Amino acid sequence: MEKKSGKLLALKIYEIYKIKYPYKQSLIKREICTLRALKHPNIIKLIYAFTSPTVTYLCMSYPSGITLSHYIQANNGPVEPKIVYRVIR
Repeated sequence: MEKKSGKLLALKIYEIYKIKYPYKQSLIKREICTLRALKHPNIIKLIYAFTSPTVTYLCMSYPSGITLSHYIQANNGPVEPKIVYRVIR
């Protein structure tokens, strides 16, 4: 929970020592740049990111509601195109 606003945050943690290939570290940097650039109500917002010598942290807005996986399980199959269109629109 963020102290200033009292809002819940999602924390994504990348442990640097577990990332064996340098190109994968560049993918983390790309993810951060992409999330900073994207502004859409259906995309989780990156609040801030920081790195220590051993770990990279991404603090993001906490998504409310159900996950796509839970939705698919609850509806016994794939999402209908008209529902997908309504969500991405």
